[in-house]
Amino acid sequence: MRRQWPWLPSMVVWATALVLSAYVPTTTSSAVLFFAPGFRGDNFTVSINQPFVSARNSTGSYLIVRSFSVPIGLVLVGSYTQTSLSKHYRVYTSDVADIFDGNQSWRLVTVTEASALPPVPPASVTVVGYNTTSYGYHGAYPPFFQLAPGDIVDAMLPWFSVRSVRIPAGVAVSMFDTTNDVPFVYYEDQYYLANTGLAKLVKFQVAVRNTTSIPSAGDDLVLYTSPNFQGKQVLLKAGNAVPQLLFTLDFIPSIGSFLIPPHLLFVTYEFGFYQGTSRVYRTSNSDFTYPTTRYSFRSFQVFTRDLFVDTPASPAPEVRCSIYTFNAQVIELQGVYRVGEYPLLPYRSCTLLVVPPGLVVVGYERQWFLGPATVWSESATLTAEMSFRLRSIRVVVRGDPTIPNVTAPQRPDPALYFDVGVTKFIAGVYKYGEDVPGIDDWATYQDTNEMNPRIKDGIEAAFFPEYNFQGNPTIVSKTSFQFLKGLYRSIKTRPETSLPWPDLHTSAFVGCFTSWASVTPTFLAQDESVAMFMYPWDGYVTTLTIPTGLAVFGYDEPNFQGQMVRWTASTVDVASAKFTLRSVRVKDASWVDNPPTTTSAPKTASWGDVDLIRMNMAPFALTQRLANGATGSIWLATLQQTPVVVKTFLSCTPRASDVQRLLDEIAFMRSLSSPYIVHLVGATWTHPTNLQAVLEYMNLGDLRQFLARTTSDTFGWPSKLECALGTAEALFYLHSQDMIHRDLKSRNILLDAAKGTKLGDFGSSKEIVVGATMTAPVGTFRWMAPEMLVFKAYTSAVDIYSLGVVLTELSTHELPFANARDAQGRVLEDEALARHVIHNHLRPTCANGCPQWFQSLAGRCMAAEPLDRPAAPEVIYILKSNMRQSGKVSSGS
Repeated sequence: MRRQWPWLPSMVVWATALVLSAYVPTTTSSAVLFFAPGFRGDNFTVSINQPFVSARNSTGSYLIVRSFSVPIGLVLVGSYTQTSLSKHYRVYTSDVADIFDGNQSWRLVTVTEASALPPVPPASVTVVGYNTTSYGYHGAYPPFFQLAPGDIVDAMLPWFSVRSVRIPAGVAVSMFDTTNDVPFVYYEDQYYLANTGLAKLVKFQVAVRNTTSIPSAGDDLVLYTSPNFQGKQVLLKAGNAVPQLLFTLDFIPSIGSFLIPPHLLFVTYEFGFYQGTSRVYRTSNSDFTYPTTRYSFRSFQVFTRDLFVDTPASPAPEVRCSIYTFNAQVIELQGVYRVGEYPLLPYRSCTLLVVPPGLVVVGYERQWFLGPATVWSESATLTAEMSFRLRSIRVVVRGDPTIPNVTAPQRPDPALYFDVGVTKFIAGVYKYGEDVPGIDDWATYQDTNEMNPRIKDGIEAAFFPEYNFQGNPTIVSKTSFQFLKGLYRSIKTRPETSLPWPDLHTSAFVGCFTSWASVTPTFLAQDESVAMFMYPWDGYVTTLTIPTGLAVFGYDEPNFQGQMVRWTASTVDVASAKFTLRSVRVKDASWVDNPPTTTSAPKTASWGDVDLIRMNMAPFALTQRLANGATGSIWLATLQQTPVVVKTFLSCTPRASDVQRLLDEIAFMRSLSSPYIVHLVGATWTHPTNLQAVLEYMNLGDLRQFLARTTSDTFGWPSKLECALGTAEALFYLHSQDMIHRDLKSRNILLDAAKGTKLGDFGSSKEIVVGATMTAPVGTFRWMAPEMLVFKAYTSAVDIYSLGVVLTELSTHELPFANARDAQGRVLEDEALARHVIHNHLRPTCANGCPQWFQSLAGRCMAAEPLDRPAAPEVIYILKSNMRQSGKVSSGS
């Protein structure tokens, strides 16, 4: 539709249109291009017969065209290149009031000239680009540009950005982000390019892909160190993952090309431990230059294609670690860490530690969460001693019971430490009195020419060329100083003396060696353990060295599960024993409470229909613990690039009753289907003792922890009422299905920023059997109804009582009975609390200022007589009625 001029009388508009319809364009005819929608503001004129020209404003800056007017009888052509006609182009014969397209240049032509333009290429060879991620948010926004093989877009305008792109089969796209640089080359769709610097492209080239030189792919994904499928090869299978490329630089020094079979795909990540921006590769690549100065990845995973979903991870708080570079002038981000466990950090990977509210960082001076711990609950700048010695971290939610009880971080006493310098760098920081059996080549700035050990008075240090204090050492003190001329891999210190060093080569550490010389062995002292090895140690430990007096307990599954073997020999050839070492414990050889050599399977377990939801995959390798519950351990994992929660056993040798309890919970959850109940994704196991329930992930955690880290200002009443309503809806669903939860409490109510409130943990839930009487005292006593405390028969009303207790928590943010005291003002013990609940009708109370109707509802829910408590539908009605009055719930709710 043509633009109307509101200030002209309608008759004048009609007459003007009549004249223009007979108008024959001349060389002075021109189109007006505006840089704002609605034909407003600064504009640019394109005259007929001009060559393709880019639009500039009055100051000479290139801008994107947002609206334009086209003379009648002429055609405006938009090209995606700056000085010529791109193979894909756009033609306009009338005014457009609002456009958002990536045209880089424009030309005004006659209808005859427009009809002579070449046809646009078919969709089968068309590259479609978007200036939003996820392909225009999956259709919500139109494409920003379209190009075909042969199109080269160079000298790109500043506003021309690429956030996602569709690439058809057989087409190659090269994107250059700096002049004369090696391009990013893509052969497949890229849904997320936002954080890779590609908003500053200088060249975009589309070509037909040459596939004649690509060899046939076998069953494995193959990485090559050189382009064109040449050089050293590394074979990878589905499930293989490298959490830090630094660990593998000896056998994967670079990636020049890779071969991907049809059933696999290759996913790289910006940071270690699969964090940050990810890139998905589905097809083989003959020229994949692994960059070191541009976008580079620091970890990767291999997925089965059918089990992978190409979606970004849900937003979640992240701890951020940065360092100073270029003489402390530049801050460089080294890693991001969500809630979870990170057992291997490079030296000096965190100088500036940013801890978001609600999270706590527990740092350890050794890998695998060993050695002294330090706790940070807020952001901090780490000293050199802390930065170089921070080797593993756990990120947990504030209030997590696993946080060590240590004092606040103190500045380490520099007198207790010494460092080894290499020109202007530090190779490492070490503590007097400690023995270091393994120093990583990849993690230090060691120099074979000359290193300066800065030893303080009265101390001498022995630097060994081999791990575990082997080889001919260089012994250095301040009085007998000498430079280090070669790499050192282990260190011992002692007070300086002229006496011989009798235990110089003696070690108290078990060494776990792989077949790769550059992979630092893992060393463990007595009573230390590794719950889950990571690649390249996981499954690849070939040799153990065991000091006299120690025993090694090795397991072929993570978390000390599966088959177990005990070793005490000085050297063990694990490889020839054909044993896959996945987790390990070190104990005194005389330890009498040794676990059995094999794990007995609970033969009597009733599996029911659990096989119907068994996932076609091995159990998850668990690294990111969220919590320990009364009956199980809760972990965060990733399935098809989507966060999930894994529930498994607290012990690596669960009892038959533990297995049956988890089986019952899985079977119970399988029967549930409600938007207010946490969804069961499936179950996986290779043995009853490693059974795992895979559940939907709720990114705000449980209500108890959420209340502990928020206030009434940050978690207001509208949100609290939504939470209460969601919980009541979950109970309504359960009770309508003749089911009882029996363990409703704030720890079992889960929150998500997008999905709201859902009820979880059904380990105590039961179906109501007609004629049966339930008396088992399950649940946690602070939330338990009086009839459960005295072992009386009970009904679904016990869940309503527990809901009333949760309502008081929403009001106060405190645990139930947090302020309960006896006559002498002392905090009531658990047993005394239970007596008062049963005999004196003691109940938790709401906070001052809580709405009166809400207090009344909580009190009714906690009535002593079950029949006096409202049923779930009445609770829902009361909540919705009061929420509707405040405008929170629409009349149709």
